[in-house]
Amino acid sequence: MDDSYNWRDLLYPGEWGFKFFFAATLVWLIGRQWHEPVAMVIFYMLLVVTLATLLMQMQVLVGFIRERREEAATHQ
Repeated sequence: MDDSYNWRDLLYPGEWGFKFFFAATLVWLIGRQWHEPVAMVIFYMLLVVTLATLLMQMQVLVGFIRERREEAATHQ
């Protein structure tokens, strides 16, 4: 069996998404105290990056499922 996708590779984009979401939450909390528009711009940028990592996670997951289905079809 090809080990091109292991559990660590599958979770890698999700890990970064969690890190970016955590950073965005901290920036949002600090930005509320400062009332700075720069903090909100950083918050929205981090939120967009978080959504991008979610999309990457879905692509990896769909690729994994497709590869496993193709392998199952060739072994029958």
